[in-house]
Amino acid sequence: MIAESPSVTPEGTCTPPAGWEIHHVEPGETLFAYVLGASIAGTTITTNDLRQVNCLVTDLLQIGQALYLPPGAAENAPSSEPVGVPGGGSGPRAPQC
Repeated sequence: MIAESPSVTPEGTCTPPAGWEIHHVEPGETLFAYVLGASIAGTTITTNDLRQVNCLVTDLLQIGQALYLPPGAAENAPSSEPVGVPGGGSGPRAPQC
């Protein structure tokens, strides 16, 4: 399903498409992760759509910031937090030449 196009009113206020929900940004969340989450939930959107709906001029988000998202976007978004190195290491090893 393709999301209803976001719109900007003549006064410059941004309005979300019908059915979009308010979500408060949590640590590690990104606009791209919301796009992936929306796709998993069956809605096609872009980061540009999210910026336009939420009157954002950048991709940078603040923890606790309120955003309009399509249903399922936040719940299905993959974590953007770094994952530890397999085997418990701390990173790349120095070459053993």
